[in-house]
Amino acid sequence: MSDALPAAEAPVAGELVSLHSLNRQELNGQRAIVTGRLGGNMRLPVQLIGTGANLSVRLHNVTRTTGESADVPICRICFEPAAPHCPLSQPCSCRGTSAWAHRECLTRWRRSSVNIDAAIECGQCKQRYRDQLSIELIAEAARAQRDNFGSISLSNALEMAREFADQGHYAEAEALYRHGLRSLPTAAHGGVDERVTDMACDATNNLAMAMLEGGDLGGALPLLRRTLEVSRGSLGDRHPSTLTSVNNLGRATPLGKLVLKKGGELEEAEQLYREALAARRDVLGASHEDTLNSTFNLAGLLKAWRAKGDIAGAEPLYREVLQVLRSTVGSRHPHALNAMQGLSTLLFQLGREEEAKVLCREALGIARDVVGVYHPLYQVLANNPWGMR
Repeated sequence: MSDALPAAEAPVAGELVSLHSLNRQELNGQRAIVTGRLGGNMRLPVQLIGTGANLSVRLHNVTRTTGESADVPICRICFEPAAPHCPLSQPCSCRGTSAWAHRECLTRWRRSSVNIDAAIECGQCKQRYRDQLSIELIAEAARAQRDNFGSISLSNALEMAREFADQGHYAEAEALYRHGLRSLPTAAHGGVDERVTDMACDATNNLAMAMLEGGDLGGALPLLRRTLEVSRGSLGDRHPSTLTSVNNLGRATPLGKLVLKKGGELEEAEQLYREALAARRDVLGASHEDTLNSTFNLAGLLKAWRAKGDIAGAEPLYREVLQVLRSTVGSRHPHALNAMQGLSTLLFQLGREEEAKVLCREALGIARDVVGVYHPLYQVLANNPWGMR
């Protein structure tokens, strides 16, 4: 069903609209994007007319767009179309008229924002930009905080650490996680304050995963086991932090056994993944990000350990994750790109090379625009031989 108004009610360029009839406005200098009685998801650039109680808006004379389609895409910040020297890009998972932005406009917007969240993630779809500018802006905020107050807050340290880890800078992430945990010494050993214990377990989980990704398997495994023990004892078996610990230990266990040559079977890892997945489905729902993460991890285990795993059983799990992500955050989200990578690898292993090629090339094209050719995710996709044939 279309969101557009009937022709008789549709606004035209130059029409005055009273602000009190609008549900929301987002101001940007002398222009705004408004929604409301203008019709469903319609988002139109306007010019502000008047001041105070008499303030009205006049529709700006550019091509109108509605819903998921656009006659001429325009930048969501400056409302201008692409130019030869200033192309439009899709920086996040937003769709419709919010999908497009000039890189220069978005950079200026992020640099001028007083809210650090707006500098590192889209305010609507909440997808993190995961680029060098995000690291730069978080670091600037941390320096300002240190200069003004003498130290970096726990929240800033953990935010910086998360951004570094997301972008593959694991040594920097590890140092920042350790810095944050030093302010929670009691909670790290199972303190009585549940909120602080939750924060400490979450940070310790992230520290261990940064160590794991950075190659320190010997340090990551015992840290994950100790965190799970604390979380089970202090927070309970079905607490989100406990389930994160279960999931992370499941991911680390087979890698640790392989590299540390401790032997043993993979039943422990599979059991941990299935425990986390079942509990997350029940507690959080099938479409929750954490549930999808557990589903993805179980699929990866079944795919990677072909001698003992159920490789064919991984396909419906990958497809479930990808289907949910496409319908919620869209194909441009990094999690969706990871799911495409996992599924394309599996299809290649199953001998369905043509399907693997199609999916890998789709992911490559999206990753090139979203994260750039130097991002680890793009490099992984580009190194798939079936994607380049």
